[in-house]
Amino acid sequence: MSKSEDEVCVDLMTVRDIKHENVLSVTFTQTAEDRLELWQTHVGDDLPAQAGIVTIGEQTRSASTSRNSPSKTPGPITIDTVSDPADLTGLGISLTNYLSEWSQNSNQTVVCFHSLTPLLQYADLQRVFRFLHVLTGRIDSSDAIAHYHMDPGAHDEQTRNTLIQLFDATIELDADGNRSITHR
Repeated sequence: MSKSEDEVCVDLMTVRDIKHENVLSVTFTQTAEDRLELWQTHVGDDLPAQAGIVTIGEQTRSASTSRNSPSKTPGPITIDTVSDPADLTGLGISLTNYLSEWSQNSNQTVVCFHSLTPLLQYADLQRVFRFLHVLTGRIDSSDAIAHYHMDPGAHDEQTRNTLIQLFDATIELDADGNRSITHR
């Protein structure tokens, strides 16, 4: 990720006072430690009320992997691993568990999905579209906010246009890191 992409990502994950947020980071391309470092670099030591990281394809797990019940005070970061990047069912179950668990508290849930580009390497467009259609529905019904990363240069126009219809807006970054937002 570029520095500009990092900044946009963290901006989208910190929509409220972070002590009143549940933050879920899903990553294909980074380790849990990378995601924690990103948070600490841009936010500092303040933690959200609840935090989770789902790594896909990462074989090793952090020592802090135990799942904990939601609490109203800043708590531990839970880490889940989906070892097979093509296991969209396992990924969906993990994400649904977080969304269901966190729906029991009054915090704003925000989700970062990093990234659709590697997901499309493990599943065809039709399967990814169906998965994202269900996922965006669950996120919407949970009153959560989500953003999804994608390298537009890695995909043809048909793929981009197919996926864009699932989202309310797109944010594009130019070479200088300037943001261009298009609402649907």
